[in-house]
Amino acid sequence: MLNNEKIKCIVCEKIFFKNNELTWNNQYLCSEECKSDFINWAQEYTIVKV
Repeated sequence: MLNNEKIKCIVCEKIFFKNNELTWNNQYLCSEECKSDFINWAQEYTIVKV
């Protein structure tokens, strides 16, 4: 994964925590690979946090 994609994915994570939902800002679109990885991580995180 390119550094640029990692940066965008981190921004997507911040957006997720800010809105508490999977919201993808048009300015910071994650690659599909990054997005699916983050969704998987977010689901696991949500399960653990609850």
